[in-house]
Amino acid sequence: MFLLVLLAVMHGGWEPPGLLRWVRSYLDDVLCLPVVLAAVLATLRLHRRRPGLTLPLSVGLVALAGYALWFEGVLPLLDSRATADVRDVPAYGAGLVLFMVWINRPGPAPVPPEEE
Repeated sequence: MFLLVLLAVMHGGWEPPGLLRWVRSYLDDVLCLPVVLAAVLATLRLHRRRPGLTLPLSVGLVALAGYALWFEGVLPLLDSRATADVRDVPAYGAGLVLFMVWINRPGPAPVPPEEE
C-alpha cells in the first residue's frame, strides 16, 4: 500500500526529499505486473466463481516476457518518445515476485449453504 501511495504522490508532481533515484525511475515498472495480474486474477475469480483460484507461475512469466518485449523492444522502435531500458526487466521481475508472494494467494473457502 505504501508503494501505491508513493506512486500517486510522485505522479502528482511532489517528490519527498532524498528519495532514491532508482525508486523514481523504476517504481512504475515494479508495480506494473502486480497491478495488472491482480486485476486478471480478480476477473478470473469472479468469472469462474472460484475465490480460491490462483494464477500459475507460467502466466506471470508470459506477462513478464510480453511486457519486457513490448516496452523494451518493440515500442522504442515504433515511437521515438519511448526509451528502452534493460534495467526495467529486473523491475518487472521484482513486481512478479511481489505478486506471486503477497497477492496470488487462495481466497477464502466458500461457506457451504445451511441445511434446513
